[in-house]
Amino acid sequence: MGQIVRIVCLANSRRQGGRCIAGKLVRRNGIGPWIRPVSSVGDGALSRTDILCDGSVEPYHLSLIDIPFLRASPNQHQTENFLIDRRRRWLLAGEFPAERLPELCDHPPILWENGHSSSGGVNDQVPEQSVSAITGGSLFLVNPSRLTLTREMGFRRMQVRAEFVYQQDKYGLAVTDPRVETALRQVGAGSWKLDPNAHYLCISLGLPFDDGYAYKLVAGIIGFTGV
Repeated sequence: MGQIVRIVCLANSRRQGGRCIAGKLVRRNGIGPWIRPVSSVGDGALSRTDILCDGSVEPYHLSLIDIPFLRASPNQHQTENFLIDRRRRWLLAGEFPAERLPELCDHPPILWENGHSSSGGVNDQVPEQSVSAITGGSLFLVNPSRLTLTREMGFRRMQVRAEFVYQQDKYGLAVTDPRVETALRQVGAGSWKLDPNAHYLCISLGLPFDDGYAYKLVAGIIGFTGV
């Protein structure tokens, strides 16, 4: 790409090795496709230094960010990946109006493929052989019809999950939004119903693991202010 691109941030998510930022391209004449900035280090995770805007500010939901990219860098079904230019700073360019969030929503009939669930999730897995056939990308922004957050003890640490309904299908996906995780860590284990009309979910489909599945994750809960 070799240019500076403006996106509206829809996820600042925890991932192995660092952070994942994702958002949609902002054009003068409207909203463009998804963009996921990646680095050239390891599996593409971004460091906190990479994502700081103006040298000191970490972007979050609805931040407008000007990001210098070098080129497209798709990885399997993650066709939205673009390699950042680490020699140049990201810049904050304002904030996208919250009342325009419906303009950013995607409306897929299904979140990739259902029928496969981990021990703690619901419809949170996609078999690797199915992942290889995905052509529509790995990111969606959806508005669920029901939404509950749960925090329970998992393997090694407390696990935050979002249980929601989308297009009449039930999902239970791990949450990797660090602000949500921090807020729920302070109140302990439990379950909290949220107003679905006030919350939007950025859903990401990760790369396949050694167990033969790629996992659907809630990378961002937009509108979350606490429980």
